[in-house]
Amino acid sequence: MSRQLSGSRFVRETLDGRDFSRCDLQDSLFRDVSLCGADFSHADLRGVQFIRCNLRGACFDAAVFGSNEFRGSCLAGATKLSEAQQDYVVIRGGSFIDMSGWEPDFDAALAATVDSDRGETASSGNGS
Repeated sequence: MSRQLSGSRFVRETLDGRDFSRCDLQDSLFRDVSLCGADFSHADLRGVQFIRCNLRGACFDAAVFGSNEFRGSCLAGATKLSEAQQDYVVIRGGSFIDMSGWEPDFDAALAATVDSDRGETASSGNGS
C-alpha cells in the first residue's frame, strides 16, 4: 500500500530520518530541505525536484526515478543506488561529494589568479 503525497511541496524544512518508503511522491518539490537519512525505499519519485537538498545517507532501495532534478543537492553516503542511477543523479545536478565543513579560500584563489595574470609562478625568481 503506497501513501499518496504526489504534488506535495516541502520548502525550508528539516525532515531528517523521515520515512517516505512506499510513498507516491510524483511531481513533488523539495527545496532547501534537509533529508539526511531519509528512507525513499520503493517510493515513486518520478518528476520529483530536489533543489539544494541535503540527502546525505538517504536510502533509495528500489525507488523509481524519471524526469527528476537534483540541482545543488548532496547525496554523499546515499545508499541503494546503482551506478547508472548515480550517473543519472549527477547529470541531473546532484553530487556525491561531501562538502560539509569545507570552506573555499578565496584569498588564495585570488592571489593565484593575479600571479597567473602577471605570468608569475610560485617558483619564479629574478632570473639572475
